[in-house]
Amino acid sequence: MVSGLLYSIFDRIRSKNPNITPEHILPGILIIFMHLPIMLIIASAISLIVSAILGVILDITFNGISEKTIMYIFVIVFLPIFPQVYKGRFGTYSMFIISF
Repeated sequence: MVSGLLYSIFDRIRSKNPNITPEHILPGILIIFMHLPIMLIIASAISLIVSAILGVILDITFNGISEKTIMYIFVIVFLPIFPQVYKGRFGTYSMFIISF
C-alpha cells in the first residue's frame, strides 16, 4: 500500500518535471511518513483535552460535581504535565494515551 502511494506521488511529480529521479523526492516523503505517528498522537491528545474540558462544563451544568467530573479534571490537569515526566518512544503523549 505504501509503495503504491509512493509510486503515485512520484508518478504525479515526474509527469510535471521529467528530470526528477526518485533520489530527489524520496527523502522528503520518508520524513513526512516518519512524522505521521507523532502528529496523530499529538492530535489525539489535544482532542482528549478538549473533550475533557467540555465534559467538565456539561457535567457540572447538568449533574453538579461527581466522580466523573473529578476524573475529567484529573485529565485536564495532568495530561500537559505528564509528558515532562515520561517522554515516550514516539514523542510527547504516547504513554499517557496508551494508559487510558
